[in-house]
Amino acid sequence: MSFKDDVAPLLATNCALAACHSSKESNLNFYITYEPAQIYAELMKASPTCSSSKFVVPGKPDESMVMLKMDNEQEKLPESCTSARRSEMPPGDPPKSGNALMAKKDRDLVRRWIAQGAKDN
Repeated sequence: MSFKDDVAPLLATNCALAACHSSKESNLNFYITYEPAQIYAELMKASPTCSSSKFVVPGKPDESMVMLKMDNEQEKLPESCTSARRSEMPPGDPPKSGNALMAKKDRDLVRRWIAQGAKDN
């Protein structure tokens, strides 16, 4: 599995949207472009709103903020992360609307990439 060929395009397509993470002004603390190197660098940061959590914890998808939020399980984040805990990706109410950031197969691909060490390849 390749970050550049498999994971980055999924995140760019699903997250680099005007209402989400494509603008530095309204990026919701996570800025995404269509450049794989920029996306990878952003994923490796700690959340500015939840410093005890990293967006991606290599080898640990269940501890990665990105996966918790994509799976609508942000309540598993530390209680001190109030703003991160109250917002799912995408905004809305996925359990009622059936809305999801990505198809399950695509989320599973990101989960596998993280589980395999989240390499920049």
